[in-house]
Amino acid sequence: MRQLLNTLFVTSEDIYLSLDGENVVANRVGEAVARYPLHTL
Repeated sequence: MRQLLNTLFVTSEDIYLSLDGENVVANRVGEAVARYPLHTL
C-alpha cells in the first residue's frame, strides 16, 4: 500500500479496510496489517 495525494491505494486482494475511531485500519484475515490516521489522508 502506498499513499499518493489524498488517496489510499490498496493493491492486495485479501486486504479490507475498516474504521477504528479516527484511523483507517487495513485488515488481513483477522489481523491489523496497517493503521493510518484520517488527518493524513
